[in-house]
Amino acid sequence: MRASPTVFAPDKKPWYLRTWAISVAVVIALAIVVISDYPRAANKADRASVYAALQTEIWGDVQSCNASLNDTIIAVGEILSHQSTDTVTANEIATTNEPNCNPSGSSDLLDLASINVPNLLVNYKIKTIVFDLDNWAFPNAAAIINDLKGLLAHPNSASLRADILQRQQLMDKLASESQAMMDANSHTLGVPTKQLKLISVKDYPAAILG
Repeated sequence: MRASPTVFAPDKKPWYLRTWAISVAVVIALAIVVISDYPRAANKADRASVYAALQTEIWGDVQSCNASLNDTIIAVGEILSHQSTDTVTANEIATTNEPNCNPSGSSDLLDLASINVPNLLVNYKIKTIVFDLDNWAFPNAAAIINDLKGLLAHPNSASLRADILQRQQLMDKLASESQAMMDANSHTLGVPTKQLKLISVKDYPAAILG
């Protein structure tokens, strides 16, 4: 004999069988998602706190490449200006520094490229800042380090100098745009801005760019 189906009184049904309870549960779940994901749900203090930490992370991720480029400029500049004759050490410095501007050799640049922008900051151009600084480092800064290394072997190469100048001018533009966006975000959110202070054309000695 088949068992009779369970019959519940209208007001005794389990919560999961009550239409109104299911509807309320769905509404609550959707509300939680909206509050946590919708960028305008957070207040200014929340956005400021998250942005300050993210800005520091972005700044830190590009500094290793920046220092490596600076060190290579100094080392090669001293050779080309005849302040030093130690080309072996200058070559080693360039060789060691290039990976710091390449995602395949730099954990900092990998971190920069993989930054996940929180939903509450989607309107602050973080992805554009990251994209510009990624391009500042690679391929451009990495290529300049290789060009500088090339000048050790070919100190009179006009093509290497032209490539260095062209890439550095592009890098200056990327850095300037990134800094402007960071400054605007900091002003809007009321937090101190991080100054990138990246290498620019003016940092090259005459022996390199003439």
